[in-house]
Amino acid sequence: MCEHEIERKVALITSGNSDTEQSFVHTDHLDRDLETSYQTRERALNAAIVQANISESFEEHLGIFDAFYADDIEVSSETHEEKIRGKARVRALLCDFLIPLHIMAEIGGCTLSWRALRKWNGSRVVFEHHYEHQQSGGPLTMADLSFDATKPAEA
Repeated sequence: MCEHEIERKVALITSGNSDTEQSFVHTDHLDRDLETSYQTRERALNAAIVQANISESFEEHLGIFDAFYADDIEVSSETHEEKIRGKARVRALLCDFLIPLHIMAEIGGCTLSWRALRKWNGSRVVFEHHYEHQQSGGPLTMADLSFDATKPAEA
């Protein structure tokens, strides 16, 4: 999927929201409207991630990352002490994660889930923390990948 198609999908998901925010006269409405704007962006990002089919391709997820995340993104996890900073470094890590995930999704096997806490600056995610990682089903084994037609794969 080309970058232009990904951008068009993201634009459709965000319902035409742009980076520019409407000016408001009353400051009490500003906080509420900014919160609504962040919630809208959060829903748009989550919808884009859910709609992207990892079993078909991992490139769409990279396009989503490029569209929603800031150049100075900082990512942390409850399983790693070190924070990862910078879009290029996080993108490389994401790619290393998505390729095996794509293969697992194509073949079947385990299901991975986690939660993410995000902080936004304007239209871009500037911080994301991953936690509550869970895996259901076992990892793929050589028995799952058996090419011997006379022996069924072990459960």
